Parts: sequence; structure tokens; C-alpha cells
Amino acid sequence: MKEIALFGGSFNPPHLGHQMMLVYLANTYSFDEIWVNPVKNHYFEKDKYLISAENRVKMAEIAFKKLSEHIKIKEIDIINNFSKTYDTINFLKRDKHNKDINFTLVLGEDNYNSRHKWYKFDEIEKMVNIIYLGRTGVKSELNLPFKFPDISSSKIRNNINKNKLLLDKDVFRYIMDNGLY
Repeated sequence: MKEIALFGGSFNPPHLGHQMMLVYLANTYSFDEIWVNPVKNHYFEKDKYLISAENRVKMAEIAFKKLSEHIKIKEIDIINNFSKTYDTINFLKRDKHNKDINFTLVLGEDNYNSRHKWYKFDEIEKMVNIIYLGRTGVKSELNLPFKFPDISSSKIRNNINKNKLLLDKDVFRYIMDNGLY
């Protein structure tokens, strides 16, 4: 069986916290690949501002592909117009090309606390393995080995120049060159 980690997010913009998590996943677990899947829309925050999917995918490629040859940028949600994790996982599990793949969903610790709000989370738990990554400032009943820094894409967006050190230098350059945020 091939082992694939699913790492979704808005990546609006992708930041050093995301990169740290991916390096951790690539170097701690034995995944054959880590699929980074930018969302098309937010399920919980339907009115949240997202720049174009094209720009977010490009920034994800810039930020993440250089970290490991095992990291692949996928546009599953964007192409299929999915906004619910259940739909993404159900789609992947039904695809005949994925019959020999064991999927693991990677979620932030904050999602553990809000899992009761998720669409069919009880079904998701039956369909895939789940790894939770801790984040500073988030409390839960999980006993996670450590916490990643609390880096917020929305904080970065609110003042790109002030927060540029929270971004990969090439992502920052892409944002400046394209007049984003």
C-alpha cells in the first residue's frame, strides 16, 4: 500500500508555519507522498477573502515543492469545486487509481476542537487515518509532543511588509511582483 498524507488549506498566503509542518511530516513519517490541496472555498468561512486559486496554487508550489521531492501540489478541491473534506476524501477513495493508497488526513489541533461542526466527520474518521499537529495557543485534550508556532495568514495579509519574515522569501517576492494583498 502506498501511504499518502493529505494536507489541505487556503494557503492565502502559504507561510513558514505551513513549511515547518510539511518538513516535519516529510521527515518524521514514512509517507510516500504528501499531497498539498489548496481549498477552492472555505466551508466554515464562506465570506472569507481568498485571492484567486491560481495565485494560491502558484505560491504553494513556490513554498512547498522545494522542501521535499515527496510533496506534490494537487488541485482536487479546486478542479472538482469541493468545499467539504468529506467530499474530497470520498472522491479520492472511490477513484479506481487510488485503490492501493492509504490516506492520512493532516489537521491542526484547532480542528480537533471543532470536529463536531464538520460535515460527516464521523465518516471521515472511518475513511482515513488522522494526524493532528499542535499549534501554540490552541488548547485541546490531545497530548501532542510539541506545538508549531502560531503564524496566521490573515495577520500576514493585513501587513505584508511588516510580516514578510513569516513568509518564504520567494513567496514574498511573488506577492510583491503580482501586487497581491
